[in-house]
Amino acid sequence: MDAITALLIIAVVYAIGDFVSQKTKAIFSMLFVSGIIFMVAFWFGVPKTLFEDAAIVKLSLALIPTLMLHMGTLMRLKYLRRVEDRDHSIKRHSICEHRSVSYRISRHR
Repeated sequence: MDAITALLIIAVVYAIGDFVSQKTKAIFSMLFVSGIIFMVAFWFGVPKTLFEDAAIVKLSLALIPTLMLHMGTLMRLKYLRRVEDRDHSIKRHSICEHRSVSYRISRHR
């Protein structure tokens, strides 16, 4: 299969997945719907080398670090500090609960 046809198939599947996700208000995510479509398509004879034929694998190796860097620059430090503080309080709470339960169990023996 040539690269343009493979890329077109992948784009159509992702478009269908996005359309279903929007119509169901993300009850069924785009990745879930696309995954199901790809699974059925591979069962019914679409070549298993579809992603290699579209040259997406090589492209993704170059784009993933760039996208991760971009997503990291979108985060606000103020929000990250607030999340970090909340995580620490959750950890403290869970440790106290664990100690309390352990103490109650040891008292019953």
